[in-house]
Amino acid sequence: MKKLSLLFAALLVTVSVSAQDLEAKKSPEERAKIMTENLAKDVDLSEEQKSKIEAINEQYIADLKAIKADESKDEEQKREAVKEVRKNWKNAVEAELTEEQKAKLKELRAEHKGQLKLSPEERAEKKTAYLKAELGLSEEQTEKVRELNLIVAQKIAAIKSNESLTEEQKKQYIAGNKKDFKKALSTILTKEQMKKFEELKKDHQEKENH
Repeated sequence: MKKLSLLFAALLVTVSVSAQDLEAKKSPEERAKIMTENLAKDVDLSEEQKSKIEAINEQYIADLKAIKADESKDEEQKREAVKEVRKNWKNAVEAELTEEQKAKLKELRAEHKGQLKLSPEERAEKKTAYLKAELGLSEEQTEKVRELNLIVAQKIAAIKSNESLTEEQKKQYIAGNKKDFKKALSTILTKEQMKKFEELKKDHQEKENH
């Protein structure tokens, strides 16, 4: 079991490098555009709103970069500065939204907080039970999948609670973890089970898009 843990850890730790490389390749403008498009998908922004919010996002990214580069501040001061910038950014974005869009955003945040109430252990157990039922995992596979799910859940929880990361960075790191999860999972499942897993994942994504 220790060898298994080391394998998963080796696979999953690569996300830190790959995500940082990906982040470095994107300009502030590209990152701001991605942030704006993500919000547009959630609350259906008009073209005028997109333009204004994209400018707000560009300034937000610039402010965060300036804080990070400010050598006159210690780490605690930087964290407090980031909190203030993030608060002002959220207020500025919401000021461009209609009441209906604000209500939708509030609803999405409430749903997100509901999910966050689950501990990494609870998330791992819930996902393991689901995969066991859907894929017909053996007992040995179930234990390996449970361990993998726990590692991933703990890493994602750490990413989400890291206040030094922007929301876009968090999304990229989490996406990297999910990609490495799939790679590690393929070493546990049979080809037939992996095919079924891909089908389940596709069905889930289609439901989220409708």
